[in-house]
Amino acid sequence: MTVTAIESPLMEKFKDRIQWKVNGSDPYTTVGMKLQEGNFLDLTTKISSSDNIISEYSLFDIQPKVAFTDNSGTYYNERHCSVSNNYHNYSFMDLYRYIKAREAF
Repeated sequence: MTVTAIESPLMEKFKDRIQWKVNGSDPYTTVGMKLQEGNFLDLTTKISSSDNIISEYSLFDIQPKVAFTDNSGTYYNERHCSVSNNYHNYSFMDLYRYIKAREAF
């Protein structure tokens, strides 16, 4: 099988917060990579904190789509892993800064 495309528009939007790799490399450099029988496709992600309070409190659930073509030319695509940010360690001051940044006062 050959990796023919990796698509994730939301990953681009949150690129300052999410570092992701496919088989230890930049995901977009793995396009064209051939997988032999018994090979694995390893997608890893790491979410980091942000200095931007609005970005820090943005919730997301991203599922990148990976497209493959087999030796006979059949096209497959599949959503892999779920990169989500739905936990916050709320504090009064952080919530205050968030509301102030949103100009709700």
